[in-house]
Amino acid sequence: MYGKCGCVEDAAEVFSGIDQPNQFSWNIYLQAYAENGHIDSARKIFLQMEERDSVSWNCLTAAFVQGSHLEDAKSCFDRTPQWNVFSWNAMITAMAFRGHLEEAKNLFDLAGHRDGVTWNAILTGYARHGYCDQASDLYNRMNHWDLVSQTTMIQAYAQTGDLENARSIFDSMPLRDVVSWNSIVGGYAHNGHCGLAMEFFRAMVQEGFQPTELAFGSILSGCNHAGLVRDGCQHFVAMIADYQVAPLREHFCCLIDLLGRAGELEEAEGMIAQMPHAPDSIAWGTLLAACHIHPDLDRAARAADRMFELDPPGEAGPFVLLANIGRSFE
Repeated sequence: MYGKCGCVEDAAEVFSGIDQPNQFSWNIYLQAYAENGHIDSARKIFLQMEERDSVSWNCLTAAFVQGSHLEDAKSCFDRTPQWNVFSWNAMITAMAFRGHLEEAKNLFDLAGHRDGVTWNAILTGYARHGYCDQASDLYNRMNHWDLVSQTTMIQAYAQTGDLENARSIFDSMPLRDVVSWNSIVGGYAHNGHCGLAMEFFRAMVQEGFQPTELAFGSILSGCNHAGLVRDGCQHFVAMIADYQVAPLREHFCCLIDLLGRAGELEEAEGMIAQMPHAPDSIAWGTLLAACHIHPDLDRAARAADRMFELDPPGEAGPFVLLANIGRSFE
């Protein structure tokens, strides 16, 4: 219990009070440290154990995986006396996540037991690293699709611009979660179909899902690329007022860019002033670029000064752009 809550010191105290800890007790003790990222302590506990079963080996392997100690994870996996589905899943997930797809696929092919986690691990690896064709082939070989596999393929197809297949999978899903909705909204928004993205956004809300920062980011990005100032501003306001979602720096910069491209330079600079966190060089650079599109020398000078304060010394980019803006007035 203490391990699940992250209270490893309390778990250690309880364990020390056991007169003759059995295998189950040792594994729980090991798991408390392994799952909370205390890899060195987990390794020491593992070495103290007189007996180790598959749970012990899998626990240490998973700890190495979680801590991105891939070589240690491989060594632990190779030394495991008897592999089970949890052993295979830990290593396949680690290899696929880190982009070692050939090794992940070899392990997948060798795995004597596979479950949904095994299939989703290799599928997500291919999709995550841009191998949509391989992901599609694997997806079509699966006996059962779940939320993870279906959402993964929506994202993979959307990344390649294949919205027809992304939409087909989305429509066929018996159950959807907020990640599925975010994926289809983002797919349309980032492929230049902002109108459809907003339709899916409204449908998501009607289905009772709370829009997340990611969904709003997709909509604002889509509005920005489509030049839909009014829609972008309305969604930004709704984000705060209707859904109580605190805008991130990226949301502000997106709206600053949208306003700036439309020539609303005063409003764009006003958005910088409203940012709850200190504006960075990206925010000021966005305004400076807008002043180049719609020449405004005084505002451009302010933006360039702020950028110079924030960027490393010797950064000439802001002043080159400022000089170009100045020439437009000659």
